[in-house]
Amino acid sequence: MKKSAPRHLVVCCAVSLLLGNISIQAASSTWTGAVNGNWTDSGNWSGGSVPGAGDTATFSGSSNTSVTVDSSRSIQNISFLGSDAGAFSLQSGSFVLGSGGSILLGANVANSQTIGSALALDTAATFSNESLRGGSVLSLGAVSGTSAVSLGGVGNGEINGAIAGTVTGITKSGSGTWTLRGGGSSAGQVTVANGNLVVDYSNAASGVNTNYAFASTASLMGSGGTMQFVAKTGAGNETVQTFASAGATANTGLSTWKSQLNGATDLRVTVGAFSRGAGTAVLFDSSSGGKFYTTTANQTAGYLNTATFFKSASGVDFAKAGSGTLKEISALGATTELTNGASSGNFVVTADSSITTTTRVNSLRVAGDVTITLTNTRIQSTAGFLFDSGTQLVTGSGTAAYLADANPSNAIIAKFGTGALTIDSAVKVGTGAGNVSFFGDGLIDVKSASNVTGTNQYFGTVRLSNTGAINFSNATGTGNGKGAVYLGSGGILEIGAATSLTRDVSSAGTLGTIQWTGDGGFSAFGGDRTVNLSSGSSLGWGSTAGFVGNGSALILGSNFSDSKLTFQNAIDLGSGNREVRVHNGVSSTNVDGELSGVLSGSGGSLTKTGLGALSVTGANIYSGGTYVSVGSLLVNNTTGSGTGTGAVYVQSGARLGGGGTMSGAVVVQGTLAPGNSIGTISTGSLTIASTGALSVELGRNAGTPVADRVAVTGAVTLDTGSNLQLTIYAGLTNPQVGDIFFLVDNDGADAVVGVFSKLNGVTTLLNEGSQFFWNSQAWEITYKADFSGGTFTGGNDVALLAVVPEPETWLLVTVAGLLMLVNGRRRRAP
Repeated sequence: MKKSAPRHLVVCCAVSLLLGNISIQAASSTWTGAVNGNWTDSGNWSGGSVPGAGDTATFSGSSNTSVTVDSSRSIQNISFLGSDAGAFSLQSGSFVLGSGGSILLGANVANSQTIGSALALDTAATFSNESLRGGSVLSLGAVSGTSAVSLGGVGNGEINGAIAGTVTGITKSGSGTWTLRGGGSSAGQVTVANGNLVVDYSNAASGVNTNYAFASTASLMGSGGTMQFVAKTGAGNETVQTFASAGATANTGLSTWKSQLNGATDLRVTVGAFSRGAGTAVLFDSSSGGKFYTTTANQTAGYLNTATFFKSASGVDFAKAGSGTLKEISALGATTELTNGASSGNFVVTADSSITTTTRVNSLRVAGDVTITLTNTRIQSTAGFLFDSGTQLVTGSGTAAYLADANPSNAIIAKFGTGALTIDSAVKVGTGAGNVSFFGDGLIDVKSASNVTGTNQYFGTVRLSNTGAINFSNATGTGNGKGAVYLGSGGILEIGAATSLTRDVSSAGTLGTIQWTGDGGFSAFGGDRTVNLSSGSSLGWGSTAGFVGNGSALILGSNFSDSKLTFQNAIDLGSGNREVRVHNGVSSTNVDGELSGVLSGSGGSLTKTGLGALSVTGANIYSGGTYVSVGSLLVNNTTGSGTGTGAVYVQSGARLGGGGTMSGAVVVQGTLAPGNSIGTISTGSLTIASTGALSVELGRNAGTPVADRVAVTGAVTLDTGSNLQLTIYAGLTNPQVGDIFFLVDNDGADAVVGVFSKLNGVTTLLNEGSQFFWNSQAWEITYKADFSGGTFTGGNDVALLAVVPEPETWLLVTVAGLLMLVNGRRRRAP
């Protein structure tokens, strides 16, 4: 007789199987790739659990980076995180993203990541690349579902598969660029709030590609970003029937719609009804070829719409629409010089002009180096005032001398191209009852007191060189210049007269407040300036109403500034990656912007962009890391850690300096330059990567050898290709034989790993004890010096010793000199 198993054993086995099945099928897990490249193999996941619905799949290692997805898989989030993350490629099968799901490439990831598997959206989802390390790109396949998708981050991403027509909307946020290459359509609104959204038709068949990227029912919303259309290289005429029915709207800041011919014969982009909100502007940019059309022109008096501009290879003009079913958008092309006392018409000013009688125009474009003089009178323009390249001055006398909207309610001042526009003397903007909006990539210098009681919107660089241009402090009651200030579309308020700005941050648009609507910030001219908002309160990035929002950048400095702007408020970065963009002006201190308040945030990180120099001086406590993508970061704190508790990554071409302390690991692919003159910077573990350099200034100060130095707590690693850059510091005397210069103070007893293999950019293997010739002096390098003992031996520090060269070194130098002499004579020979 066959015996059955005991009851308790059956139950235990059943429970064991059930629990085992649950642990394998669902749990947030990290890919280890320990077995193979199959998604479904539990041995490839931490804890033996394959992530499923509601879970997060994290990829942070480098084993088995080619992952096969066997079938349709439900998942909440897919995250690529950590500096050790390899270049993963997830292919085959598909993913269904749960409610509020996301795909994230983290800020410290240096490799590009690919998900070729199809993506289906359960509800609204977010795809984001927060990294600028190594040029990493987040590449995705086809997207479907009945929900909207947000494309964000400071880094770049691309969707190479088709977008299903059921997708209800696309929103582009963050300063990065997302490129759509796979065709398909989207039935919902496409909103470009920040950065660039590129629709690339390179993979399309030539000819008519109706609705190639978006369904004709989709609408385009410009909210301060740029949407670009790229033609197929070598193709014939390409007609892109885009946004033809629902049309296009601009509702915030300066929105740019750009075409790029890309070697094709023609590219045509069509929009339907076109409109814009008050105080906003649109730029149609065809400077790289291609054409824009509209099916329903909102055109009166010859121009397309108020504050609507067209850019060609020859400059910027107001836009107009042609005739026919499809109306081509092009430059207005007015040629009539401004007439004193005109009541209507489209005019230009290309030579000095004097206005003595109230003059009303439909549009006014000013180009070249000209002066407009107003004698106690005004010019009113319906479409706005456009100043193209050139140095322009609007000056005048009398209380009635000003530029105004024809209503008058909202004056539009735009400055594009080179040179500066100066609004001088008694000339004012607006009539006092309305608002004023500034746009463009040129400089507008306001040297007159305000007569505007409404809002001031800065969507370009506006220097306020008169203390009455706005109220710089918290306003009480009504009055000129006390209206709300808005910053967006890269707008910069350049403080040129007052020493500080102390307004309150608010989203209510009330008197005396300031509000960000996108990227924006401050710069200084004529002396160092400070900004301290909301009485010095800590401001939450993305959480304090009116302050910089998620996906937007805080801007310090401008291309025209000449002094340091210090932002004094403490800032809570939250858990996001926050971009601080610093423009490169001309500052005597070589610092364009400074953050002096404490930077906090659990998981929050800071990415430094822009060619300018940013100084951080607080004892900062954010934990998500610091990324120096472009320009310079100067760490100048005196207590704590200037870069929080996370690691610091310096991209190739970027620079890290200062005399403060960083508690986290420092990885240098660019340049580490300790000190603000001769000085010491302190780090956690230090790695000078293959593209990285340690830049050191040295010399004798009153007979004492001094040099820049890095004080390291942790390991010191010098990768093959690392470069040692040496400079004699200005004002110091040349070294003498026997002088020791300590470059790296390595804590503990651990030896330096690796050696420098370049000297001042030239391949020169600097092994232990190597001698080389530089600055008319022989040198020896060691990785075994003792800084604390002041000796060239007996430790684990990096130092240089000025020496009398050994005979073979002198021989090499002599031979090199003879070769140079011979070559010089050969070049001079007839």
